[in-house]
Amino acid sequence: MREIKFRAWDKKNKEMYNNVCFDADYYAPRQLKSPEIDSLHFIKYDDCELMQYTGLKDKNGKEIYEGDILKYWYDRDKTGDSRVEFTEIVEFEEMAEYNGWSFHKNLNPEVIGNIYENKEEL
Repeated sequence: MREIKFRAWDKKNKEMYNNVCFDADYYAPRQLKSPEIDSLHFIKYDDCELMQYTGLKDKNGKEIYEGDILKYWYDRDKTGDSRVEFTEIVEFEEMAEYNGWSFHKNLNPEVIGNIYENKEEL
């Protein structure tokens, strides 16, 4: 079974927070918290972009989330002379459609950034 996890991009402070969870506190509804966020502060849903973990890892063991930028390659003729490289943005629905790893496992995927912190990689 795939582990369900989220991270969040704080649009106001331009920061990425990992291991984000939803706060069910009666006094602070519709907010998120994370071990990286001060316990007295929360992020409002409207002030962030949530990204879900795909359940997959790249060739270096790094978790792949929605919004990550993946670089991968394959050899068209198995000699290495006709290597084709790609860069793509991870979309959760696409990873599920291709059954995740069955699509990427032989392409040596590597997370090289995300769409919020590394736009220059696109």
